[in-house]
Amino acid sequence: MAICNSAAWDSKVVTSAWWVYHDQVSKTAPSGEYLSTGSFMIRGRKNYLPPSYLIYGFGFLFKVWLHQCAAATAGQFVNSGRDRDE
Repeated sequence: MAICNSAAWDSKVVTSAWWVYHDQVSKTAPSGEYLSTGSFMIRGRKNYLPPSYLIYGFGFLFKVWLHQCAAATAGQFVNSGRDRDE
């Protein structure tokens, strides 16, 4: 998801994301260097993920009760306790 929220998403570039451990990230620069406001310093090795196409999906997950499945396959409607005409 990080790639989909990056500049690569706008450029439509196939690229790799990377990750680092929490102790590799710092908000302080080494002596003699400057970090602008809101920047982070990454120390050490970046662990790259394989390149992937920038495809972003959205889905829904819902639960169907077992007795409703059985009734639906038998051609019956199971009333959930609420009147549908209201």
